[in-house]
Amino acid sequence: ELGPAVIGGDWPTYRHDASRSGHSPTAVPATLEPRWRTRLTTQASPPVIVGGQVFVADKDAHAVCALNAADGKIQWTYTTGGRVDSPPTFHQGRLLFGSHDGWVYCLRAADGALIWRFRGLPDRLLCAYEQVESAWPVCGSVLVYDDVAYFVAGRNSFLDGGLFLVGLDPRTGKVIHQRHLYGPYGPDGHPIISEVTALGATGAGGIEGNKGDILLAEQGHLFLRHQAFTPDLKSVSPDHLVPPHLITSHGFVQPTPHHRSWWTMDTTLRYDIATGRSPVHGDILVRDGTRFYEVRGYRPSRTATFDPRPSGYTLHAGDLATIHVEPGESTRRAVPRRTALKRWDASIPLTGKAMALAGDVLFVAGTPVAFPLGDLAKAYEGRMGGLLWAVSAEDGRTLAEYQLEAAPVWDIMAVAGVRLYLCTTDGRVMCFVGESVSR
Repeated sequence: ELGPAVIGGDWPTYRHDASRSGHSPTAVPATLEPRWRTRLTTQASPPVIVGGQVFVADKDAHAVCALNAADGKIQWTYTTGGRVDSPPTFHQGRLLFGSHDGWVYCLRAADGALIWRFRGLPDRLLCAYEQVESAWPVCGSVLVYDDVAYFVAGRNSFLDGGLFLVGLDPRTGKVIHQRHLYGPYGPDGHPIISEVTALGATGAGGIEGNKGDILLAEQGHLFLRHQAFTPDLKSVSPDHLVPPHLITSHGFVQPTPHHRSWWTMDTTLRYDIATGRSPVHGDILVRDGTRFYEVRGYRPSRTATFDPRPSGYTLHAGDLATIHVEPGESTRRAVPRRTALKRWDASIPLTGKAMALAGDVLFVAGTPVAFPLGDLAKAYEGRMGGLLWAVSAEDGRTLAEYQLEAAPVWDIMAVAGVRLYLCTTDGRVMCFVGESVSR
């Protein structure tokens, strides 16, 4: 190992672990006080915390930075040739991450020195988001699972030759597994639409294919949004029941989810992306095994009218329960579904932009649900700052609330070492500690 090993109180990867649960068993007090704020040059990614260091991507600066967890001072910065859209992954003293320049990087976490880098595709460039990028960008968050570093290169299986899934040796960058996802196209040259996908089994809106995003893993399966793979990157049949896993309809790296998007958790690859039929259907969520916590605003179908003034946003807690089988709607196949048992609901006066579960305390950050006369969108657009809310994970009781000078960035919360970290839209990384923690 090149540095400190990961311990139980660390947060070594995006959303804490390979399943992207957003849950740490580390207890963080609900009563917090700010410890430090560090401004980056552009927008910060979610943080990763190991061994007294905070690692974060300075997204549009094409960089990854290391901050001192004690005072927030920047220790080192490594600049790549493209945007880094999500945080690095810590593994045995190394930092692994991808960049929109098409490369995967491995740095020594202690000082940011380059150990190796890998690019398996040609140096083809294009312009995206007003920047020059590779035609096959790599999401910043690499998945390390069973000592293999997995990533996806590319934007969509229908664009620029498709997506490329690769598994590398995290010590050397040598290729262990690789897979190409292209199309699928029919004989007429158009994307394939099948009876199975009409139920949302393998694609959005009944169209097969996928888009580049952050991978996750659960009980011997890898997942790219709705699609499942074995560790050697072979496809898993849509008929196969897989472990409960997190699915995001828009993907993890979409920084501004629209109102028709949602997160869910299910045991089947037959989720209906058009109507959100799963009993888990929040704007954002965290999970502890089969127990889940989510913020609910718009209804799952996202077609019904939603007025946050009388309806507001709700924190919902539940447990995935038994599987039952429904007849297929447009096929002869039975469709496995899970039910969920409600634990509690709690109304909250804020949107759900970030969540973290720390022991028995659930933290939620968002913008206030407020509509000032003459400027109705002021809060929604983040011009009234943000709110940080702490509730009991056991019964939903409000434990504390805090005002934030700026709105929180989407999905940017982490907890480690009895500290809470979040990032705001003014480019700051913030650290809060429990009042009992000594200075």
